[in-house]
Amino acid sequence: RNHCLAPMILGVVPARGHSRRLPGKNLMNLGSATLLTRAIASANDSRLLSESVVLTDDDAIRRAAIRIGARVVMEPEPAKDDARMVDKIRYAVVCVGGPWPEIVVCLQPTSPFRTGAVIDATIQKVLDGADSAQTVTQACYDPHHMMMLDGDRAIFLYEDRWASRPPVYMPTGAVYAVRYATLIRGTMQGKDHRVVVCEPEESVNINSGLDWKLAEVLA
Repeated sequence: RNHCLAPMILGVVPARGHSRRLPGKNLMNLGSATLLTRAIASANDSRLLSESVVLTDDDAIRRAAIRIGARVVMEPEPAKDDARMVDKIRYAVVCVGGPWPEIVVCLQPTSPFRTGAVIDATIQKVLDGADSAQTVTQACYDPHHMMMLDGDRAIFLYEDRWASRPPVYMPTGAVYAVRYATLIRGTMQGKDHRVVVCEPEESVNINSGLDWKLAEVLA
């Protein structure tokens, strides 16, 4: 994994210490392992990552990550709900220091079924020439039928709701890979942005108690 001719590819696991909808979720056990442990394990299973670090604002997460054997970067202050992920990832890269990575990969613990193979498939898109890549899955509901509300009055987003259209896809949050040159411009999505399509079963993203129940069934 650290061959001298291989590009430097850094994985960052952003694991904040608080969550409004599911407090303490990153240290909760899903099956036999916490979300944090699962994230670190998926990074270790990657063949293309040169190294990975856990970025956290929480001392309990720091201690847990160190026990697992992970390298840790502490944020200077508690993470805010409106903090941009791109800024957090850039901070982690700066703290890790040189040599600067060619590609940076974000691996959120809230995607417990991510595998090393999916990480590598996403990285490979960038190695093949893309500016960035991410995991997606087919949307479970056609957004052309969605609406906004004015009181109880429906305002449809699209007038032609019944036209035949190709499938649409949504981010899973599991893997984001971006060239360092794109990241330092303040974005994780370059002009040439590619995707890796994943099955719904591997695309669960835990943000609520309902998400957790679904993940427990799958685990």
